[in-house]
Amino acid sequence: MTDTAASDGRRLGGRRFVVLLYLALVGVSGVMGVLFTTAVDDPSPPALFFAFELPPTAVGFGLYGAVTIAVVLGVPLALVVAVSELVDDVDAVGRAETDATDDADPDTAAVSSESPKD
Repeated sequence: MTDTAASDGRRLGGRRFVVLLYLALVGVSGVMGVLFTTAVDDPSPPALFFAFELPPTAVGFGLYGAVTIAVVLGVPLALVVAVSELVDDVDAVGRAETDATDDADPDTAAVSSESPKD
């Protein structure tokens, strides 16, 4: 039997899960910004990134919450994605030096188990 969910590409894993979680958190923070205006009487206007003053309305606080969380979570997430694209194999990071010495002469190549800091 074949797994139709896996063959259709509708499986929830890896990148898709992270993106859906990210969007859910941004959406929830936007809703919480809207709900903030119902709980607080006469709120002061929010300043997006301390530079752009938004109106103290439900839309202003919703936008403030969504954009703030999108940036606070999105920037580190983008950095993680960039690093994961650059590093193909984590185990191969320190292997380039030892592979070059192993190819020269296997009998004389000494691989030290000590760290270079020692």
